[in-house]
Order: sequence, then structure tokens, then C-alpha cells
Amino acid sequence: MKFIYKRKKINIITILLIFITLASCSTSRTYTLKQSGSDQIINGSVQKAVLMNKNKFPWFNSEYANYIPNEAILGQLKIYVPEIRVLIFAGTWCSDTQRELPRFYKIMAAIGVNEAQMELIMLDQNKKSRYFNVEVLAIENIPTFIFLKNGKEVGRIIEKPNLTLEEDILNYYKAQ
Repeated sequence: MKFIYKRKKINIITILLIFITLASCSTSRTYTLKQSGSDQIINGSVQKAVLMNKNKFPWFNSEYANYIPNEAILGQLKIYVPEIRVLIFAGTWCSDTQRELPRFYKIMAAIGVNEAQMELIMLDQNKKSRYFNVEVLAIENIPTFIFLKNGKEVGRIIEKPNLTLEEDILNYYKAQ
């Protein structure tokens, strides 16, 4: 199967290989961290634990603690947990990321999605990564959450959800 985004053909095997390759790199540091003004800029693939550093990323823990997901939607989402795979492109400097990423992780934790089912790739202020070619997946705005089921893209949330994160995610998986 092939997808077409902005006149670029993306082979599903390519997406899977990217996901597998990035997941296998978790034992070595696959990101850089630099200071830019008052922002800490991560570039590369990271785990949630990196963002939980209260001194470097106070916004993450604050938004994570304050967000209250819809319990009824979470209950419906739980049946899709084994199928959920997500590629996430975000930026520590981006206000949309600072709002949506902690909320997303809170939802995933609440329904029992483990980190091996997600790959987080942080981008610099130019929305580029030194470790991944974002143009392959037509990433233009962040955060971008790409939801996959059986290796096929089932939906994207770009910058902010249409309804709420949990409702949009549920709608993507219910539609399949």
C-alpha cells in the first residue's frame, strides 16, 4: 500500500522501518539539548522521562498534572490499546506542544499504552531534526501526532485536536 501526501509517495514499509529503527535506538542517546534564550531545545528521539525534568521543562509536569481527560472516552479507548501506534513530532519551544504533548501522554498512561508503542521526535525551531528527515512524512506544523493501526496511518492531529485529544484518537480508531 502507498499513501500520497503532497505529491510524495510514502510506502508503509518505510514508516514501519522508521518506527522500528527509532525504537531500537532507545539504549543510546539519540538527541541533542541546547539552550536558546530561555528555552531548552531538544532535537531528536526522546522518551517522556526526559521531558519530566522539572528544571528544564516545567511546562510538561504542570500541564500533565492539570489536564483531566474525559473518563467516558478513556473507557472506550481502552479496547484499542493493542492496536495503537503513534509517531509524534513536537518542539519543546512550541506553545502548542507545551499544551498538547503532556495531555497526550496523560491520556496514553491512563489507558495503558506503553512507550514502546510511541515514538517522540523533537524538532528544532526550523521544524527540522538532525536525526530524521521530517519531509518524508510531510511534517509542517507541530505538534503532529500520526496514528497508525496495522502499519497504516489512520489519522493525524496537527497542532491541536478538532474536538479533544481523546475524542479525536477514539474517532480515528473507531473508523477502522
